[in-house]
Amino acid sequence: MMAGMPYDFGWGVNDPNSGNQFSQKEESDGNVVRGQYSVLLPDGRTQIVKYFDDGNGFNVELSYE
Repeated sequence: MMAGMPYDFGWGVNDPNSGNQFSQKEESDGNVVRGQYSVLLPDGRTQIVKYFDDGNGFNVELSYE
């Protein structure tokens, strides 16, 4: 296993004054990296990007709420 593994982290911003709202979370067990980030778009929708890499390439799922 690589140094620094396993890990997980997350952070977020919600600033009503500026309208900024975004977040990210990610975790890895040393073999697979999984994560998600989201951002509030100017049109009011939230874009959500879920991703993982299991050593066979980077995979992404994009959705909107």
